[in-house]
This record gives sequence, structure tokens and C-alpha cells, in this order.
Amino acid sequence: MGRHFTILVLVTIVITIALLSSVLNSQVNEHIHDKNSFHFVTHSISRNKANIAWHIRNSVESAYRDHDSILNKPSEKNYMYSKFLNVSFSYKVIGQNLPETPKIVLEFPNGTGIILTFSQNLTLKVPYNTEYYIQNIICLGNVRWDTNNITFGNITTSENIPIIYYEQDLVTFNYTAQGTGFSPPLVTYYYFGSLAFARTPATVWVDYNSSYSFPSIISTSNSEERWITSENTGIIKSPTKITVYYEKQYYISVSSSIPVFALVNSVNTTFSSGWYDEGTSIQIENITQYYNSTVRSVITSISPSSSFIVNSSETIKINSVIQYYISVVIFKSIFSNIDIEYNIYSTAINQPVSSIFPGLENTNYTVFALVNGVNTTFSSGWYDEGTSIQIENITQYYNSTVRSVITSISVIPSMHINYLMLSIPYNGSKFTVNGSVTVLIYTLTQYLITFHSPYGVSASIITPSGKTNEIFIPNGTSSIWVTPNSIIDINRISHIYINISTIPKFFGIIFLHNVTQIPSERIFVISVNPAFNISVTSPLNVSVNEVLQFYVNVTSKIPIKAIINGKETYLNSSWYNDSTRIFILTQYQISPTERYVIASYQLSYLVNKPLNIVIKIEKQYLVTINGVSKWYNAGSSIYLSAKLPFYESGEFEGTYKVPVNSFITVNRSITENLVTSLNFVILGGIIGILLITITLSLLLILSGKK
Repeated sequence: MGRHFTILVLVTIVITIALLSSVLNSQVNEHIHDKNSFHFVTHSISRNKANIAWHIRNSVESAYRDHDSILNKPSEKNYMYSKFLNVSFSYKVIGQNLPETPKIVLEFPNGTGIILTFSQNLTLKVPYNTEYYIQNIICLGNVRWDTNNITFGNITTSENIPIIYYEQDLVTFNYTAQGTGFSPPLVTYYYFGSLAFARTPATVWVDYNSSYSFPSIISTSNSEERWITSENTGIIKSPTKITVYYEKQYYISVSSSIPVFALVNSVNTTFSSGWYDEGTSIQIENITQYYNSTVRSVITSISPSSSFIVNSSETIKINSVIQYYISVVIFKSIFSNIDIEYNIYSTAINQPVSSIFPGLENTNYTVFALVNGVNTTFSSGWYDEGTSIQIENITQYYNSTVRSVITSISVIPSMHINYLMLSIPYNGSKFTVNGSVTVLIYTLTQYLITFHSPYGVSASIITPSGKTNEIFIPNGTSSIWVTPNSIIDINRISHIYINISTIPKFFGIIFLHNVTQIPSERIFVISVNPAFNISVTSPLNVSVNEVLQFYVNVTSKIPIKAIINGKETYLNSSWYNDSTRIFILTQYQISPTERYVIASYQLSYLVNKPLNIVIKIEKQYLVTINGVSKWYNAGSSIYLSAKLPFYESGEFEGTYKVPVNSFITVNRSITENLVTSLNFVILGGIIGILLITITLSLLLILSGKK
């Protein structure tokens, strides 16, 4: 009876649970309709039903266990139902707090289900394969809390299911723009924590307290026109409508080498390349700009126009030129061109030149120049930057040997810096205007000095100022113009220089600065007419008698004699005239038995270039063998041999005592004589053999007679 009572109680419990489940199912079905929708709505439930659901949740494990024991069917399905899993639900909010607590719906494998309030950390034990549905959205007008996490699924393992709710505001992004020809801009904003894009106008949900951004320039802009805004970013704090205004601009390219000023919408400002609003009024001002009293800029042309309204992209070309004031002063030079640099020093010309150098200004001399290729009088005035000026060297000849010439130009900058000196070749001096300068032009009286020299000659010219200049006068007939009262000192020895033909000449002479001498060649001056030292007081003809010399380097262990141009003398390293003939003597006797001989192959030389003569010397000793004398090189070896009869022996006696067929070394004078004697050993042997032969013959004869 007790057993039947227990069964009855269990059946009663099962029936009760089934009835409650049936009632609850109707509520759950109402509760989770459209549960697969992204925006499903959870209706409220009564407190009593919630308590019943909570009771069922707490009783679900025992209910499933009792059910299986009653059925007593150990099937796989029943086994899975009897398996319970731990599951944790949690959420956090990005933004402000949720206006209400979200709900969770659980559907169990047996078809029953419950609705739970989703606390921030909820841990449950549920049957295997329980389905869950989490409320994914809560709306409050144009504000919502939404999640992009997966909010439904089947629980097949113990797990943690986190949910992130984002507070989002409904925002309308729009724009307006000046003009036409553009495409709607894209707006960037944050949606579920990630960057999103939308083509405007657009109404979208935007994460609360996140930033948005319009492009500052619409993408269809190009290098000539654009639509631009400065208020293109912000933070979303509430539902709103945002409209951005784009101003249309055109690019105005200003091509000018100097600063330009213009009235931009009647405001005086610097005018340069840049973006200007459509409709802007621009009037370019043609102003000559004076930087100081000697430098200015002048606008020469403006194209296409100096006044216009901005309604398209334009290139404004402003041609201008910088001009410098050039002051031209002509002087009577008192020194020559080669020392003029010591006459004028770096000076800031802030007063008339005539007051600095009184009495030296030459007001009667007219200077001509090629100004940008045009022949014109050259005088003080404004000249464009880059102007090419070539001073024409117009020489006034009084006769063929006396003249007055422009010798040099000193260009003195107006600023306090060292001046630039330009030496003038005969065809004039050329410079380019790149600053305000004072041009000092010097004229000078000169005398023609003509040199007649077969090889060329070097000289020192001492100018009236006392400066000494080393020059080289080329061979043949060469003339130079020299300042009166200069001193010409002809050098007795002149060197030959490498590539002297490429060195620039100034007034027919070559200044010996940074030139390289040719080694082992020189010019030796024998005489000069009128003199080696000349004071220039008039035009002169100077004749130079000179010879070309080459250096002959002699290397020898002993003093060497040679026939030089027919005269016997010692041959030493020295300078020799061109075409000198040298014949080297070959023998040098030290004693009757000792001497030196020349072993070089070449003994005769013609001096027409630098020579390096290396003398090879051999020492010899006199060697006498059996009365025959012969010279042998020191260190040589002699083989002493002799042909003797077999019955004689011999040896050499003298300086050395050695047997026949021996070698001796020659390191001094040697005398050797062959001494012979009978070879008694050989003779005794022969006699013995004869005696033995005779004895044997006698014995044979005697034995035959018996």
C-alpha cells in the first residue's frame, strides 16, 4: 500500500507540473512571438506568473529527474534531458544606463519555457539544448539601446554569454553647397563602436557620445575648383539634425617673382596663389616697390587682366623686373692693371666718388658698352636685373707704341662688402647686373715693350706702386704694354712651364701664378740688349740672347771623364746646352795591375732633352799565366789547366799554389807559372812490369829446354 501511495504522489506532482506548464506556455508564446526578429518586443508579465516561472526554474532539475524515474526509460533522449549545464549571462552598456532591464526567454527541450529579468550577471543551470532569446533592443523615442551581439541560440555546453548594449541616437545628416557640379559627400560616424559611412542626406543611428566627420572638401573637387567647409566634425550627444554648408572656391594661380598687392573685396592685402570664394572681387595694384634708394621692382605687365570677379579658375601672370641703380665713374689710372687692386679698397660708396678721389675723375672720357647686345653709351642709371653689360675697350692710340686704354673695372657693391675686381681682356669686360654697384672704369697710358727671344724669357716687373709681378714672355717676338716708370728685371734663368699656352694672357704676358714647372728644362740668358734691368720711360725693343738647357743626371761610383763638345773633362750631373755631344771614356787605370772599365752599352749622347745617365763600372785585375797577361773582372773564376806527358806531373805556383786543373778567383792581380817534374810512381810501375815480364819469359824458356 505504501508503494501505491508513493506512485500516486508522484503522478499528482507530474500532473500539477503539466497543468502549470500549459498555463505558462500560453503566456510564453505570447511573450516570445517574433523571437527571431532583430527588433522583437517583450511584453510585461504579471508578478504571479513571474513567480511561477521562477518556481519552475528552481524546480526544473528535480522535475526532469523525477520524470525520468517515473518513465523508467533509459533512452538517449532521456539521458540528454537529464544533463544540466551551467550558463552565465552578462551585459554592459556603452553610453548612459538602460531605461529598463532587458529580458531573457528560455525554452526547454520538453517544450516548456520561462521569461527572466536580465540582471547584469545571471548564472543558471539549464538542461542540455535549451534555447535562449535575449532582448536585443530597448527604444525610447529617438534614442535606443541596441546590441550587435548574437542574442539567441542553443545551450549545448557550459558557457558565458556576454552582451554589449550601445546607446544610439537617431541623427539626420544633410548638407547644402554653393553652385553645382558636385556629388553628395560621405559622412563618417560610429555604429556599434565601429566606423560607418553614409551618403548624405541620411538618417542613421549613431553611437552616443561618438564623433562624426564630413569631408572638409567634397571628393568631386579638383585642382581648379572645390567645395569646402570648416565645420565638418562634432560629437553626438542627442538625436539631432546636422546640416553642413560647403562654400565653392576657385584656385587662382599667381605667377610672380615679387610680392603683389591687390584689393580683395576692397581690402588691401598681399595677393598670392590660393583658393578664393566664388564671386570675390580682385583688383591688382600696379605699384613700383622701392626697397631702398638703389633697388626697386617694377611690374611690366598683368595678364589676362588686373581686375576681375572670381567665377572660374585662373592663372594670373604678373611680369616684373628688379632694377638696380648703376653708378658709372671714369678714372685716370696712375697704376697699371696688375696692381690696381691695391689702389682701390672695399669702400661703401655713400658719397660722390669725386670727393673720395679728388682730381682723378676723367670727365672727358666717354664709355661705350654692349647693353644686352645693343651698342650704347654706358652711364649711370636704372638697369634691369640680369642685364648683360660688356664694356667696350676703346683704345686711343697716339702712335704705334703709345696708347691710352681702359685697363680695369672695379665693381663696388653699395653694401659694405668687398668689391669685385674684373680684369679686362682686349675684347672688353662683361658682367651681369645682379645688384646695385658703382662701376669704376680706369684708363691708362702705356708704352709698348717688344721682346725678341728665341725661347721666351721670364722677368719681374716692378710697378710704380712697388708691387712685383712675375711674368713669362713667350718665344719669338712678343710685345707687352707697360706702365711708365715700371722696372723690368730680366731673369738670367727661366724655367719651362707645363701647358703654358693654355694660361690666360693679360696684355700679352703670362702671370706666373699657380703654374707648374717642367723639371729638368730651363732657359739660360747669356745677354740682354739694352740691359738686364730696364726702367721704362719710353717704348723699347729688348733683344735677349739665350740658350735652352737640359739637366743631365749622372750616376756613377767613380768620377767619369768624357769628351764634351770635343773637350775632355769630368762628366757631372749639371745643366747642358741643347745639342751638346757627350762621349764617355771607357778605361780608368788605378795601377799597372788594377783598373776600372765602363760596362754600359751606350757611351755617346746628344743632349736634346733631359737625360739620366747611369754608368755601369767593372773593376778589373791583370792576371799573368805562364807569362801571358790578360785583364779579368774582379770576382771572376779562372780554370788552370795544362797538357803534360803521362810520365810528368805539374802544379801552378805564384800568387796561389794549386795543382793543375784547379779554379782560382780573381780578387787581386795574379801571376801563376806551371812547374813540371817526372812522375816516379808511374815510371817505377812501368819498370816493375818490364822486370816481371822478362823474368816470366826466362822461366818459360828454361822450362822448355828441360
